[in-house]
Amino acid sequence: MKRPLAVAGFTLMISLVSLCIFGNIGVSLLAGAAAYILFMVTSIIPESRSRLTLPVAFFTVLVACLMFYCAQSDYQALADLADTDAQIVCRVKEKPVFNESYGRHYCKAKVISIDGEKYKGNIRLSFNTTYDEMDLANFETGNKLSFKGHLYQVGGEDKGIVDYFKSENVYIGAYGIKDLSVLLPEYRPLSYYGEKLREFIAVSLHDNFSKDTAGFLTALITGSKDYISERIYDTFKNSGVAHIMAVSGMHLAVLVMFLNLFISKLRKKYKGLYFTVLAVFIIFFMFLASFSASVVRAGVMILILLSGQLINKQSDSLNSLGFACICILAVNPFSSMSAGFLLSVLSTLAIILCALPFYKRYRFIICDRLGLSGRVTFYICSAVMLSLAISFSIMMFTLGVSATLFGGVSLISPVTNLLFLPVTTVIIILAFISAILCSVGIMPEFFAFTVEKISSYCLWVAEIFGGTDRFVLRTDSALSVGLCFLAPFAVYLVIKAGKYLRGKIKKK
Repeated sequence: MKRPLAVAGFTLMISLVSLCIFGNIGVSLLAGAAAYILFMVTSIIPESRSRLTLPVAFFTVLVACLMFYCAQSDYQALADLADTDAQIVCRVKEKPVFNESYGRHYCKAKVISIDGEKYKGNIRLSFNTTYDEMDLANFETGNKLSFKGHLYQVGGEDKGIVDYFKSENVYIGAYGIKDLSVLLPEYRPLSYYGEKLREFIAVSLHDNFSKDTAGFLTALITGSKDYISERIYDTFKNSGVAHIMAVSGMHLAVLVMFLNLFISKLRKKYKGLYFTVLAVFIIFFMFLASFSASVVRAGVMILILLSGQLINKQSDSLNSLGFACICILAVNPFSSMSAGFLLSVLSTLAIILCALPFYKRYRFIICDRLGLSGRVTFYICSAVMLSLAISFSIMMFTLGVSATLFGGVSLISPVTNLLFLPVTTVIIILAFISAILCSVGIMPEFFAFTVEKISSYCLWVAEIFGGTDRFVLRTDSALSVGLCFLAPFAVYLVIKAGKYLRGKIKKK
């Protein structure tokens, strides 16, 4: 079998997505039993056993069912406690975030026990500092809390919101907090220092740039949208370029290439040091972005690529992506319904399977037909072609997920992505440099002016095309679920069919 990790990773993802959408514990047990029988049958048949594809696929489905069963059992155990009052003991995982719409703070914590019984999962604490007389200092990451509170089901009856919280391992919520006691830890967890670093970077940027620019730059580097207004984020979402503010593999790849410009000379004489520096930077950036699913996916893929180069082995993109899926879903099976994870994986698949093959095959042909013989015009045309190929392929592959999770698809996305093409790489690099310079207290006026103007251009484009939702196609849930599964594979099958027909024509 040529790509075992790709088969296992994508089968695991599709199986868990299917179970999360249509399944429950009973369905997972039945699907697991069927997968086990099919695994045994395909293992006996000589032809399928020699190719291994079907046995690996069915065994992965069996593993997915077991993973879903365990995770769903943990979720159900906590969800069944909703609408009760209880004594809760938990440990803060993330600092409280203020929600302007509801006028309340929300804090994510790990459940230790409820009424003396141990549970697995996270709890969402809800409180108002004014009416509930809460001190935010009590909710520092790592603090152990003990209190009485009323438990409620997070997300209510909205399955989409419930799935979102499950992807964050949040299974229950609590409000009406009283009799709070706090135990400070002997040492803070690593996530505490990540929060402090992101907060320090955000404050430093706000000291040197306008509010909107500083919030935009903070989102580009840390992925945190706490410092950007809801209006600006909506304009990016409506115009189809919200992915720029969601730290992903694109951001990591750009910064790795930028770092490589300074350390490339180490590769010949000090190969081990060269790869160590890149690996440390990748892990640090994953830490800075709070190990979001999209960054972890990209980080794992690049680390596998670097490992292959270190031992003089060529890595396979699809295998690397499949292995990254396995790593992320093994930690939390419900991550399969995370928008960041799904969009990141499908976008990468779109680039690998569609955009790059199209670009490599047709860029010379199209430029030749247009009569572009000059070097500069050829490179400009190639850049535009690559951007359009990536934009349209990603749009098709993520069409169903966007429609399902966000209730609509931005039709203007290819145009806005093309307008962002000249500045996307530049602004990511400038945002990273700005974060470093602001953190050490050095910010040249000319550099700050340049960053401000480029950021203003990005905000202006988003405002022009995303000021309203007139370019957003709204879809119903039934159509969305169908598109979610059919769109990516339909595009891929069309491409494969085209190659097959071309081969037949050549033979004739």
